[in-house]
Amino acid sequence: MKKHADKNRRSHEFNVGDKVMVKLLQQDRKFLRGRDSRLLQKYEGPLTIVKKIGKMAYKVDPPHWWSRQLHPVFHVSVLKPFYEDIADPSRGQIKRQGLKPKAAGKGVAEAILNDRVIIASRKRHQEYLVKWQGHMDEENTWERAADLSAYADKIEAYHMQKLTRASTALVGENVTGCPLHPPSIAPPCPSNSAPPRPSNRSPCALTSSSSLAPMRRSSTAPARPIAMPAHSLSSGQFNAKI
Repeated sequence: MKKHADKNRRSHEFNVGDKVMVKLLQQDRKFLRGRDSRLLQKYEGPLTIVKKIGKMAYKVDPPHWWSRQLHPVFHVSVLKPFYEDIADPSRGQIKRQGLKPKAAGKGVAEAILNDRVIIASRKRHQEYLVKWQGHMDEENTWERAADLSAYADKIEAYHMQKLTRASTALVGENVTGCPLHPPSIAPPCPSNSAPPRPSNRSPCALTSSSSLAPMRRSSTAPARPIAMPAHSLSSGQFNAKI
């Protein structure tokens, strides 16, 4: 198996002091957060080899913008020699700014500015907006409370300041229940009796019964005669009735 696998492998050997280019894997690019992985170069470098470990691994000197979480030992299969351009030595060299203090592991929190609660993986996580010492406001980052255990005093001071601001905002507010009336001209409190409920009946239904009396038919009025059809009686019967 090894014989067939070595057919497609490069047999490179490096010495201490050689400059190489490193091909970072997908899991090794986590320290480059904030940058789209599609815009990153395939190889990073040049890096200087400082030590050979075993037969197939080498330790390189990491630049200042690398994260401490990235191990500086790489397999020979992800290394390739770096050829310097004689006409332009700066060509091919990658220049990047340093990582944010939290990612680099060298930051000192100056103050806690804000807090929030986010939901990730169906769980609630408390986060704080951290102002880092020696960095601009644009570099403030949201960090989880679990990662700020070393700054428990600053978190407590932030919550105390937040409570102070909330209590100060309540001073001088009305307690009458109506923000439109100050206490000096507050309207009298209504009685405990419930207010009259509005009626859904029409105005005609609210008219008194006395006003409807003239409209009723009188019981003493003479009854109207019942007209009989002429064809139902004969002439003799009609004369007898008369």
